[in-house]
Amino acid sequence: MTTTETKLDTCLTNLDLNKVNKYKVVTFDASENIKKLSLNEQKALKLLAQAGLIVDELFELQSNAKNLQWKEKINNIEDVELKKKYLNYYNSFRGVGKEFPGSAFYPGDLTKEEFQKWVKTLSPEDQTKAKGFFTVIERDSSDKLVMKGYNESYKKYLKPLSNILSQASKLVEDKSLSTFLQSRADSFLSNNYHDSDVAWLKVDSKTIDITIGPYEVYEDELLSIKSTFEMFLGLRDETSTEQLKIFTKNMQLLEDNMPCDNKYKRKNIPVGDPIVVINQIFTAGDAKSGPMTIAFNLPND
Repeated sequence: MTTTETKLDTCLTNLDLNKVNKYKVVTFDASENIKKLSLNEQKALKLLAQAGLIVDELFELQSNAKNLQWKEKINNIEDVELKKKYLNYYNSFRGVGKEFPGSAFYPGDLTKEEFQKWVKTLSPEDQTKAKGFFTVIERDSSDKLVMKGYNESYKKYLKPLSNILSQASKLVEDKSLSTFLQSRADSFLSNNYHDSDVAWLKVDSKTIDITIGPYEVYEDELLSIKSTFEMFLGLRDETSTEQLKIFTKNMQLLEDNMPCDNKYKRKNIPVGDPIVVINQIFTAGDAKSGPMTIAFNLPND
């Protein structure tokens, strides 16, 4: 048995399989909501769910470069019940845990000090990229640090993701959603996410709601700068969204009646950003690595 195989076995046997029991499984029957969509939007929804499966595997790779090896090893376990328990753990946390503080964004032996020293040798433009959300740091054949954009490092995943989003953009009926999907498809290939983030902020679809891309940096415990891929896919709940408008329309009234001295109260509060209620039907990647997120406010920058 090779050293790698021994390490893989040790990793699996050290897992606390009961950790999964801390969380409750919640089911949501979306069939009636989906039936309300047009046939084209139902097709788009299926495509976006397929995109989520790709995001799952991409996140697993980002979190730990050996995750896919562990997944293969789990699938080869002969004991059916034991394999079921390991797969339940793996699928619940999108992997078996990280191997290095910087996950798979950097060489395993990289220190914060070495990274900062290397960054100082780069041009201002490259310094920004190296410290940015969307690059992977590697060592070349001569052991020197180099960086690659996500579009290069994850091309195997981002190219098909781009194709799927582009297809879906032609099926959805809301123009703002279509614009976002195509813009995000372009971002996966260009590694520039600014325009598609702006397009996402302008989405006002009354049916399908999707957030997809590299957002959170929690997996990067070395420098907290590299973002992981995730996806939230849902169907908008117009009734509940309408009910919440009472808060955004009455911000000044709420402020005026706060139980504090008037000198602390703001005047002329503008109408707040819309609060949208979504029935979440699918999550992927970082959004599925443990307990489910019930609310989020993006983009981070």
